[in-house]
Amino acid sequence: MKKYNLKRFLASLLAVLMLASVTGVSPAVFAEGSATPELKASSGEVIIRSGMDDALVTETLNKALISNYDQLDDTTKASLQWEYKCDGTWAASTNTAWGAITGFTSERKVLGVKHTFSHPALKENSDGNYQVRLAGKTAEATLVKVDKYSGASIALTDYENGIKVPYNNDGSINYAQLKERILNKVVTNPVDVDRSSITIEYLASPDFSKFGENTVLDKITELAGTEWTPIEGGSHEFIGKPVPYFAMTAGENKIKLSWGGNDTYKGCSSDEFPVNFLDREPAPLQRNDVSEIGIVYNDDLNIDKIEVIKNILNILKTFDNISDNTVIAIGTPAHAGVYQAIAVSPETKNYEAGKGTGSLIILKNWKDVMLEKNPVLNSGDKANTINVSQAEALKGGNDLCILTKDGEALNSASAGSIHYWFTGVGKIYAKSTMPTAPGKYIVTATVRGGDFFAMPKTFVFTIVPDPAPEVTPET
Repeated sequence: MKKYNLKRFLASLLAVLMLASVTGVSPAVFAEGSATPELKASSGEVIIRSGMDDALVTETLNKALISNYDQLDDTTKASLQWEYKCDGTWAASTNTAWGAITGFTSERKVLGVKHTFSHPALKENSDGNYQVRLAGKTAEATLVKVDKYSGASIALTDYENGIKVPYNNDGSINYAQLKERILNKVVTNPVDVDRSSITIEYLASPDFSKFGENTVLDKITELAGTEWTPIEGGSHEFIGKPVPYFAMTAGENKIKLSWGGNDTYKGCSSDEFPVNFLDREPAPLQRNDVSEIGIVYNDDLNIDKIEVIKNILNILKTFDNISDNTVIAIGTPAHAGVYQAIAVSPETKNYEAGKGTGSLIILKNWKDVMLEKNPVLNSGDKANTINVSQAEALKGGNDLCILTKDGEALNSASAGSIHYWFTGVGKIYAKSTMPTAPGKYIVTATVRGGDFFAMPKTFVFTIVPDPAPEVTPET
């Protein structure tokens, strides 16, 4: 009977020792009835960064690799220590060894001479897969060390029925509002990101429309190819020169989304999405029946124009569904855009009064329109050089560049359609606002909106301090 009990005791002791070998924890730390650590085969991605406290690194490994960590008692948790396998260096040689996650050294002979190799702490090592184990034990697990999680994704949803393109009153596309409509259909996982940090691009073609059609430009367009471009248009370099690319218009377009990431997740890009961007429907004007336009005459038998205008206004009242932002004017439109035109012809002795509606498109003026440097840039001794006072004046008028037609400057109202991007040379400056501090800058000017179109212009200019005032010596 005693011999049988001894066998049972030895079998139990052997089971405990085997369990301790697997978990890497001394059996002495297991209190009676406490849970035994269970090692996972792999951790999945775990954020371990340089600068983390060693105790925090250990706790991070415990939670990532011990499947029942929450069930362990405090004594068992405190006893858990980790080792990892990594390369150490001596001169140009390396040695792979196991050691503490806080950093260690190993020895190996090189050309018959023993040398010491330095192994960095786990938190200081590069991202990647590492074999880890509890200190002094042989059971291994795979740790996936990262600085940021890589599982973020971004996609477009509920776009199959198209996205309607919004327009400004002048007939140009409202790209800011269009971006909002696209972003309203964006889904991100596993975090809900700031929508303003998402970039939207579409597959655009080079824009050489200013130069008309010819076979040479067709070949250049083919060679330059399509590029992912902001939906409001942009430029890309081709054979060392900036080439303008079309802004997106209504119709079938391929778009792509990207996000730069945050402190926890790496950035990501979406697949390509073919989206039908819906053009606006015909103007929502429905004319009710109007029998005639009353033509009123003065005593001298001339037409009373004031009364005729009143009658025209009465006709306008018969159009339903005129939107709140509709502007009604009499005469010829003065700006580029898309208009709903209403024509009225007076009654004569041979014809009855006539009336009708239709769409009128007035294109931007591009023929012989150029984007030029303001002459003040070359008014001094050095080309492309201005002083601080001149820079402040140009900033106030937004006229570092001017639009010209046939060599003559256009009216000052056209300056509002010129947009700039400034980059400092040898200094940190990247803004759309004209700089006024002394230094050298690169500027790219583009024309957006307004009634004119011209190719973008990029050049370098210098701002120098104002000249010192002359001092007249006292007599």
